[in-house]
Amino acid sequence: MRTTNRVNPQVRPTNSQSRNSKKTAVPPANLNPTNANSDRPRPRRVFDARSLAASQSGAQTAKILRTPRARTARNGPPARPRKFKTPAKTPSSRDRRTPRRRAPKQSDAEEGDDAQRMEIEKVYRELAEETKQAPARYNPRQPDFSNLMETWPSFPTGVTAHTAGVVEKLTSLSGRTPHGYVPPYELGNRLFKGQYVRFVDAKEKSEAVAEAQQLSQQRADEYSQRKGDLVEPEEIKFTPVGGETKKALIRTLVQGSYSEARLAKDKSPVLQEVRRHLGNNETYQTVGKSSQFTAKVEALLASSRPVKRA
Repeated sequence: MRTTNRVNPQVRPTNSQSRNSKKTAVPPANLNPTNANSDRPRPRRVFDARSLAASQSGAQTAKILRTPRARTARNGPPARPRKFKTPAKTPSSRDRRTPRRRAPKQSDAEEGDDAQRMEIEKVYRELAEETKQAPARYNPRQPDFSNLMETWPSFPTGVTAHTAGVVEKLTSLSGRTPHGYVPPYELGNRLFKGQYVRFVDAKEKSEAVAEAQQLSQQRADEYSQRKGDLVEPEEIKFTPVGGETKKALIRTLVQGSYSEARLAKDKSPVLQEVRRHLGNNETYQTVGKSSQFTAKVEALLASSRPVKRA
């Protein structure tokens, strides 16, 4: 008879065989389903269980030595060795026989432009130095009669008091204060605009006139540029006041005598009182205001009179 070796199906494998079959048959768990490479077996991370325990007070922390990680990405290509570049040649190693490049020389036109620019800047610097105001030392004057006359009491006690009254009026009209200082350019600006100006001395007058002439020249230059024709500047000069005008100013400012309003004999005395009050009211000092008001009052008086019947 021919015998054959048959495997008995009832024979069970040993424990070692079953363990080996389980290890090879069961794949590792897929922790990241979106990554296709996650099925590959990964190396297990080694950690120290002592790091999970509670730290003891006063005890030194345990030092855990770990293997250094590779700087490559996971499942990526291995790191390649670096290639070091050869250093460039230093200037000393170059051939010294090669001639150096020289900077191109400036042309004559550029040199002429630079010289002209320097001359223009020099002229501007000279003009700036000339127009720069130099500081002047203040020299106070001792009080004397001429200094105290500006603040002299303007009581009508004598000739000196009348003079002090005139000085006080002129000072107030010109917008100055006793013993005050007004710069020359401000006086020139007032003189150019036609305002009242009072000069302390001849030097101040000459400086103010020079400033006013400069302003007149500037305005003439602006008119010339606007019109296209040459415009001459206005001359700044003073017109002497006549004797009658001086007497009228003295009577008005010093003596305080005002001319009475002369009316016809057939006019009402009410109009005379109205005109007298209008002379003391600054509201009606404008040209034409006083005559209009008087005409209106006269018309009202004429309309209120009774009509005489024969």
